[in-house]
Amino acid sequence: MPPAPWSDYQPIVEHTFTLTQEASRADFIEVCYASKVSDEVVDGFDSLDGRLTFRSIEQAKEALQAAGALAT
Repeated sequence: MPPAPWSDYQPIVEHTFTLTQEASRADFIEVCYASKVSDEVVDGFDSLDGRLTFRSIEQAKEALQAAGALAT
């Protein structure tokens, strides 16, 4: 599947950070399933290293970019 644009990820990332101060791949995916987002977005979050935690929206965006999950 092709990468999704940041605008598809942003609402999920922002909502996740309203629930927790540190987010993990699992947190993002849990919100994805509750929100019924596209498979491309779920796959993008799934491409993140599950050992990492993110402390900001910018960190999450940078990780998605580094994983090749963001459309250019």
